[in-house]
Amino acid sequence: MAKTNKHSKDDGKQISEFFRDLPEDERREMLGIWNQSGIIHHEANANEISEEETEDALSALHAKLGFDDEHQQDYSDSSQKKVGTGRWLYYLAAAAVLMIALGLWLSTPVTHTIPAGQTAVIDLRDGSSISANSGTFVAYSRIFGFSNRTVQIDGEAFFEVNPGETPFIVKANGSVAEVLGTSFNVRSWSTDPETETRIDVASGIVKFFAESRPGDAVHLTEGYGSFVSELHPVPQDPVTIQLSHALAWRDNNLAFSVQPLSVIFNELERKYDVTIEWSDAEIAQTTLSTFYTQPDNVESVLADICTVKGLNYSRTSTGYRITRN
Repeated sequence: MAKTNKHSKDDGKQISEFFRDLPEDERREMLGIWNQSGIIHHEANANEISEEETEDALSALHAKLGFDDEHQQDYSDSSQKKVGTGRWLYYLAAAAVLMIALGLWLSTPVTHTIPAGQTAVIDLRDGSSISANSGTFVAYSRIFGFSNRTVQIDGEAFFEVNPGETPFIVKANGSVAEVLGTSFNVRSWSTDPETETRIDVASGIVKFFAESRPGDAVHLTEGYGSFVSELHPVPQDPVTIQLSHALAWRDNNLAFSVQPLSVIFNELERKYDVTIEWSDAEIAQTTLSTFYTQPDNVESVLADICTVKGLNYSRTSTGYRITRN
């Protein structure tokens, strides 16, 4: 019987095109799995595999798949009766393990967590980009750009979406923003009160809704914004926004509009990589509106806040503590 070549020219061409579009680190990982399958196949066909080697390979596969000893004995008896089939059983066992590994690899999303005190730009396969703020978590499928364009975030990020036939979807703490080609800012921290998600649009059109109520969507255009939260699942009617405030973080500025001090302190923690504690819940609920142009350091901001709100701050081993006068 003629030997078959696992990687035909057509298959090789398609795989090469797939690999070419992967980021460098994913390409190396994927190629390792793919090439290993070819090596195993070559070895299985080039060398006669003993029955003992076949049994070892099958036992390893049974253990991965959770087969019991009775199943293993059945397969052992069958393989002993069929001398010469060991090579193909070895190949099938190895191929099955590789398929499991490949499936696990593909099902594991690509993730990015931006360290405190830093920002980052993430370039996506479809030509879109994500500018992510400090502390932001971003996740998307390894096949992003092929069968979907869905991104999940917890934090704050500015999206510049390349036009395409497949909708670009951003999921953030129970909310959904759906676009075809536009630019917009998403702010959605799971640590914020009510887990509020806010969308501010810089260009194009964004369809925005709570994941639990897709029928209550609003459409936001340039210069408009809206929000949803756990207590307000219906998006706010579009309102005009100040883009300079909405995108302040991108220019190393700080902007807050009637925000609780807990939200402001959390933002300062992420931006300056410090810990800020407060002595009671009432301090956290106090609201403030403020705008800072490239503040020099966290202590200068805390000094201003405490002066305005009649509070004190003191240093701790990891950051600062806020107390009442």
